[in-house]
Amino acid sequence: MERFPNKPIESESIEPAAEIESDVEKFGTKFAVQKLFYKLGMCGIDTRLFEPETSIDEIEKNLGEMEATDRGFTIRFSYKNALNLPRGFFKTPQECLDFIKKERKDYAVIVQEYTRLVNSFELYDDGNVSYLQALAGIWEVDATEAPDIVQEKDGALTIWRFRQPREAKLINDENKFYKEKRDPFTFAQLKEFYKKLEPYKDRLEVVRKTFNPLFCHFYEDDQGRLCFINLRNVGGVPINEGSPSAFHVVKGISDIETWDGNLPILFDVQTERDDDAPLFETIKALHNKEIKSVFVNYGILSHPAILLREAGVQVQQSYQFYEKQVIPAKDEIGLREKAISITDKINNQLNK
Repeated sequence: MERFPNKPIESESIEPAAEIESDVEKFGTKFAVQKLFYKLGMCGIDTRLFEPETSIDEIEKNLGEMEATDRGFTIRFSYKNALNLPRGFFKTPQECLDFIKKERKDYAVIVQEYTRLVNSFELYDDGNVSYLQALAGIWEVDATEAPDIVQEKDGALTIWRFRQPREAKLINDENKFYKEKRDPFTFAQLKEFYKKLEPYKDRLEVVRKTFNPLFCHFYEDDQGRLCFINLRNVGGVPINEGSPSAFHVVKGISDIETWDGNLPILFDVQTERDDDAPLFETIKALHNKEIKSVFVNYGILSHPAILLREAGVQVQQSYQFYEKQVIPAKDEIGLREKAISITDKINNQLNK
């Protein structure tokens, strides 16, 4: 597959939803979504996508052409909606090929230049509100740190800044995971994160009109590039702007048994990337007890929050450790409004 330039393309170039759904069925969600971002010039880094039947010779040829050869490669696999598939970070094309041969099975393959991830983001946009959650380091299914939040609604920005230091999950020069304590982001940093989305807002708005609401994952690397890597189709996400200050904390099934039914529940189950059984078991216990609503620290766009909503449990954000800043609409030109304006201009040109 040829590499697309990392720049905007016309909205008419986006595949119909039915075609993307077909790609999901054949190659998996990760591959189909990465292909969409690839076509929109939103990968941020050199990216190659290989369907399961692509020959090793073709993969080897593409690896040799990539800009990443002096920095290394990241290999991911995609198969239906599978999570926690093998992945790897390698310095040479031969190491990549050996890994692909060993682990490939019937998986589609995503190869990207290696880049050092610095910050991770989840973005939700339903056309009325744009809601960004930010976390230092790698945001994976086992992340339990509380994210910072930037919300745009009616042209105004509301920023919730987490006040405490957090541990960031990172990758060192030997491609090993490690954790490092990070100071809280400032309000200025969080506002800047949101402003960095401005060049992408027209494309995100077009994607949102196909997959409404928009719910996507992206990260910022050590060169300041934004790299979009995933979309989620989970329906609408109710957004709360306040929360209680006292909770009954649930870290496991035993905490559900001791709940008196009065204090709101703070769901705070810790999990591991390769062992999410405690998470599923506790959610099942909530469902069996017919508990309909919980609060979370680790974000209403997080993996645990998605699973809770799928089980019929309403999820709300806890704001007990946050500082809040509101920037009125008159002081801040809304990025959503800019995106809609740009998209309307594109569509008007196409309809002439």
